[in-house]
Amino acid sequence: MPKIANRLRYRAGVRVGDLPRSDADVMKLFEKIPGTSKLGGKEYTIRQFLRDKHGSHINPRSQGGSNAADNILWEVGVDNFRFS
Repeated sequence: MPKIANRLRYRAGVRVGDLPRSDADVMKLFEKIPGTSKLGGKEYTIRQFLRDKHGSHINPRSQGGSNAADNILWEVGVDNFRFS
């Protein structure tokens, strides 16, 4: 597992007190980053992409959504905090 991918174990929607993600879930979330699924991607490019991104829950945790990669999408941070 790439070192930078391992950082997603405790980030991108995981709150204090939550269980860390499994290796398989970390890799699913990592592969959602453009350029990483087939090309591997350079760490600098991945960091540039993640610089202003948040792991946003598709189904909110308050409504029973999980921290699984299938329920997370990468979203610009300021958009993640907007209320409609």
